Amino acid sequence: LGEIVAENPETRGMGTTLSAVLYADGQALIGHIGDSRIYRLRSGEFTQLTKDHTYVQMLVDNGEITPAEAERHPRRNLMIRAIDGIHELNLDIQIVDLQIGDRFLVCSDGLSGVISDSRLAEVITDSDMTRASAQLIDYAIAAGAPDNVTLVLAEYRHNVETDLAFMVGSPTENSLPVIDTEPIKTKKSLLPYIGAVGLAAVVLLAGFVGWWNQQWYVGIAENNVAIYHGIPQDLFGIELSSVDFVSDISLTELSEIDSALLIRGIVVADLASANALIADLSSRTIEMCDPGTTEC
Repeated sequence: LGEIVAENPETRGMGTTLSAVLYADGQALIGHIGDSRIYRLRSGEFTQLTKDHTYVQMLVDNGEITPAEAERHPRRNLMIRAIDGIHELNLDIQIVDLQIGDRFLVCSDGLSGVISDSRLAEVITDSDMTRASAQLIDYAIAAGAPDNVTLVLAEYRHNVETDLAFMVGSPTENSLPVIDTEPIKTKKSLLPYIGAVGLAAVVLLAGFVGWWNQQWYVGIAENNVAIYHGIPQDLFGIELSSVDFVSDISLTELSEIDSALLIRGIVVADLASANALIADLSSRTIEMCDPGTTEC
C-alpha cells in the first residue's frame, strides 16, 4: 500500500479495512482494523467479536453517547484506524476458542451499517450458508446500503467419519456503485479488491509469531513421516509451516488410516508430543517384503 500511495499521490488519505479469521488447531485467530466486523453465533447467542475503530465508537466507550445515538451520529463513518499505507499497521488481534456449530460472519459496514444485529443473527441460522449469504446481500441492498456489501459466512464442523474438525465457509459479494474520493477521515476504500482473507497473512506476521513458534504437527515429507513446525495450512500459496525433522518411516509402511491422517497433518501439542507420535508410528509400521522374494 505504501508503494501505491507513493506512486499515486492522489490516493493519499484513503484507506481500507481488514477483518480476518484464520482457523488453526481448534482455535480461531482474529485480526481486525477499521469498521468492518466479525460476529459469532453460538448456541443462539450472537456476539460482535470486534470493535469498530471509529470516532463514534470512541465516544460510546467514553460514555459520551449511547450505542443507539451512535447509529444516527452524522460522523459515524469517521475512522480513526485503518490500513492506509502511511501509518504503522496497528491491528487488534485475539484468539478465541471454537465449539462445533460456531458460525462466524465477517462483513463490511455496507451490511452491518444498515441491518440490525438481531436480523443478522436470524438470517445466518439458515442451514444453507450460501442462501443465507445471498439473503443478507439482498436485505442490505434493499435497505439502501451506502457502500460495498461484502461478507463471508463460516461454520466450525465435525466430520464423524474421520473424527476431524474443520472450518467451511460461503463467501459472496455484491459491489454497489461507490464514490469514495474523500480522505480516510470520512470514509474508506483505497483498494476494494483487497479482501479480508487475502490479508490473513498480515495478521500472522503482525502478531502471531510467538503463537506460531509453539505450533507443531506430524505429516509427510519426501514420502516419509516428518515433524513440521507451524500449522498444516497455507494462505494463497504461502506455507505456514516448515520441516523440522524427517524420520526413516516410509508412508508405505503405515496403515491406510495412519497414512490418510498424516497426509492431512496431525496437529500435536508440542515438539515432545510430535516425537512421541513418531515413536508410536514406528512401533506400528507394517513389515515390508523385498520385491521378487518371499523374505521380509
